[in-house]
Amino acid sequence: MNTWNRATFDGLQNRNVATVTLLSLIYFVILVGSVSLGVIQVYLRMALQRRWRAWLNGQLIDRWLAQGRYYQLNLLTGDHANPEYRIADDVRVATDSPVDFVSGITQALLSGVTFIAVLWTIGGALDLNILGMPLHVPGFLVIAAAVYASIASGSMVLIGRRFVRVCENKNQAEAEYRYTISRMKYKARQGWAIPAQARCIMLAETQNSSRRAEYR
Repeated sequence: MNTWNRATFDGLQNRNVATVTLLSLIYFVILVGSVSLGVIQVYLRMALQRRWRAWLNGQLIDRWLAQGRYYQLNLLTGDHANPEYRIADDVRVATDSPVDFVSGITQALLSGVTFIAVLWTIGGALDLNILGMPLHVPGFLVIAAAVYASIASGSMVLIGRRFVRVCENKNQAEAEYRYTISRMKYKARQGWAIPAQARCIMLAETQNSSRRAEYR
């Protein structure tokens, strides 16, 4: 695409009608190829996520039901509270995010290699004179981009260092929230009369879970 852009602008600059017309026709071929590759990439990514998620979900459900673990977990305290309300979300995150990460990092590496090659070619070198000593810096635009990317990435890591823990707390709070709502609905279907005091306690649990589900 970069080569096509360069040839097109050269043709426009030189007012070469034949070259511009030919490149205009070639553009449709490039467009079809680009769109086709994009569609194939999205299809393969979603197919991999769907199949991996189905497999992992089956494994987790089997382990949760095996040997009465679904009952035994209710007798223990810890971060595993209400796992049945976490399986769906955790499986989705555990399968979708890695695939998206690999796809994104692959695209980023390919774009980075192309970007560096273009910058190194058109950027040239920078000649400096520091304390009377000449300094020749080849590809100074590449070095500047690398420094900028390092500063930006370091700032993101520093600012978002608590993000993982916050997300974990949010997911756990949402699971507790859904559990409280489901318990109230179950009791209502069974025709149980919930006293006013018990109703207030359950509503308080719901509100607390909702508050913990927010980002801190």
